[in-house]
Amino acid sequence: RWYSLPDQARLAINIFFNSLFLPSTSLEFQFLAAVQSIESYDRSLGESLYMDQTEYDSLIAAVNRRIPNEIAGDHRESIKNRLRYGNDYSLRRRLKNLLTRIPPDVATRVAGDTTQFANRITNTRNFLTHYDAASKAAAATSKELFIATEKLRLLLAINLLHDLGVIDQRLHKVLDKNKIFTQMAFVPR
Repeated sequence: RWYSLPDQARLAINIFFNSLFLPSTSLEFQFLAAVQSIESYDRSLGESLYMDQTEYDSLIAAVNRRIPNEIAGDHRESIKNRLRYGNDYSLRRRLKNLLTRIPPDVATRVAGDTTQFANRITNTRNFLTHYDAASKAAAATSKELFIATEKLRLLLAINLLHDLGVIDQRLHKVLDKNKIFTQMAFVPR
């Protein structure tokens, strides 16, 4: 099964393992690498569009034609680029997908309240990516960032083990043997 993984999944796994063995990097970098691994792995699983791409493209073409002429240059291109990728699943949706692929009791052990977890991770990624002061309050604190990173790594590892055929009942043993996991408590706000 390992060798039959799509290229996108191998990319996610490479990012995942490389981030594990770069302990001197900042915690923010490790968190963002874990998020990128999650997004890439979910993308490798197939469906990752909100609607049919052909239908979306025709709708977006109409929206692009209606962008006011006063919005020009780089600003105009920035808006078009956001629209171009607007049909791809959001990070929040990808996290929820990965959490629903595994047994509910395992997902709860990893993430607690899965909706709060997905929101907190997404808000943290958005803050670290854009450094918007208004979003800082919704992001994980420095103390929470390590735990959030470890939980993302664990979520990816559990999904990978699930996809490689590890039976669901054994996934609890994986959690029980993870020393970092057994010592942490991520408390989403």
